Amino acid sequence: MRAEVGLLLRRRISEVAAAALVASGAATARDVEEILADPDPYVREKGVAGFQSMTDSAAVRRLVARAFADTAPIVRFRAVAFYARRLRPTDGCAPLVTAARDVEAHVALAAIDALNPCRADPVAVALLDSLAMR
Repeated sequence: MRAEVGLLLRRRISEVAAAALVASGAATARDVEEILADPDPYVREKGVAGFQSMTDSAAVRRLVARAFADTAPIVRFRAVAFYARRLRPTDGCAPLVTAARDVEAHVALAAIDALNPCRADPVAVALLDSLAMR
């Protein structure tokens, strides 16, 4: 019982510390990378929020790809939202098309919703058409 409480406390402390570091705007790419390596998905979710303050575009793209491949749906969901806001205009819709096929419904639905501006992307349009015809 005591070990379980200790584990829960460690997880909560890690989550709050990650959230505070990210909210301060002081998180570096290395900090965000470490947060994304945490075993707790709710800590890793905070790492995705850290993408917003990063200025190194290559690091952002690398870490977003990592978040899209995360095992936790909450991390993938946050990655979809970030990608749609910040990277879709320059990097296109392909990652969102892939995420629209996610096994978790809320991740897939977020990606489908984010495909709205992708009218010029034939793959995105074909996917949306196929979904509308079901």
